[in-house]
Amino acid sequence: MFLREFKTGHYTAEAYFISKAVVEVPVAYVQVLVQYVIVYWLIGFRGDFMSLVLAALLNGAAASSLALVVGCAFDDVKQVSDVVMS
Repeated sequence: MFLREFKTGHYTAEAYFISKAVVEVPVAYVQVLVQYVIVYWLIGFRGDFMSLVLAALLNGAAASSLALVVGCAFDDVKQVSDVVMS
């Protein structure tokens, strides 16, 4: 869908990825927060709760960014899956 709308000039790639990040970051934060609200006290972690949530959020953002870079580096989906699976 992005490629079709990009080719017709609806928006630029920068606008798409900025808007995508603006929408996904709060959703990811809520997901991590809910997960660690449950897990933190069940396991009995000691330490700063918000530091753990922030570390998990940044870890997820780094993994998502790496997946995006690998996906953009190749033209074919089969090539990406071959590189990732090896």
